[in-house]
Amino acid sequence: MDLLHIQSVGLSTNQNEGLKVLREAPTEVPDIDIVAIHDLGAHPDKSWCKNVGTAEEPQWRNWLVEDDMLPAVAPNARIMRYGYLPHWLDPMKMREFIAIVAEKLLIALKQQRKNAPFRPLVFVAHGFGGLIVLKALLVAEEDPEKWPGVFSWNTSLVLFDMPFRGAQGMEQMENLEAWLEYHGHQMMHSDIDYIHDLVDTFSKKRRD
Repeated sequence: MDLLHIQSVGLSTNQNEGLKVLREAPTEVPDIDIVAIHDLGAHPDKSWCKNVGTAEEPQWRNWLVEDDMLPAVAPNARIMRYGYLPHWLDPMKMREFIAIVAEKLLIALKQQRKNAPFRPLVFVAHGFGGLIVLKALLVAEEDPEKWPGVFSWNTSLVLFDMPFRGAQGMEQMENLEAWLEYHGHQMMHSDIDYIHDLVDTFSKKRRD
């Protein structure tokens, strides 16, 4: 599947909020947990689908659950998706929005992984969902007793449509501003600085 064509259709609702298991591992004990997180304003399930049919006769396939897609690469994985409400808050509240959603994600993961908190964990995130993942991982790193296994057992990040890949310094800031404008996120410069610091802090933590 061409992942550049991830769908941003439909909106998340209260019914779609939270962590949902899409596919249990075929083995009794999964080897790994994979969690997918959608972009801001996108649907937590439809985001990972592609129409392989026509407009007249659509055939939607979900990359996360189709046997010949992600499960073929990770056959012993438990695959989940996390949904959050799409409502964009006042720009002054942007960092609070990220923090709230990140903490809700951590709470959901702690509950879902309570019997195996130290199982390898992979995040797949699209757009703004990647910023939520980075914030959650940084919070978990700061308090490993409260959020056991989240940071230390995060083995991989798969990030689509993120603004900082392969960029440094001013180039990274320019990429970030262009990305925000493209996605219609109106923010103050202080918010852009905050996101840049979030990305930079995470990158340094990973290198340590």
